[in-house]
Amino acid sequence: MAGNGILRRDVDRGYAWFILLGCFLMYLLTVGSVKAYGVLYTEFLGFYGTGSGNTAWVGSISLLFMLGLGPFSNALCQRFSFRLITFFGGILLGVGYVSTAFVPKMELMNLTFGVITGQFNMKHFSFL
Repeated sequence: MAGNGILRRDVDRGYAWFILLGCFLMYLLTVGSVKAYGVLYTEFLGFYGTGSGNTAWVGSISLLFMLGLGPFSNALCQRFSFRLITFFGGILLGVGYVSTAFVPKMELMNLTFGVITGQFNMKHFSFL
């Protein structure tokens, strides 16, 4: 009950927990994959048999795109809605992750994990 005698209903209803779960999973997959690249790095070295320099470029390219395209993402969010940009960015981010799973060479992973996934991770760094 509010101070003036009016009963207020909660703003958050039952669906708020689903939104919280969705946000948690979104940040777990996007930021978690970039931050956990050190774990993936050792597996990539063994699986692809490439040098450490080639393998390190994948995480660096992804981080460059993720942090460098934040102002561009902010402009897109102001032109369109934040919800629309996040929705399409999440779909394209999923395409980047799935295509990374089927990459036969490390050089193609620069494109799939580095560029595609890094570009669509940028949606989290658009500060309104």
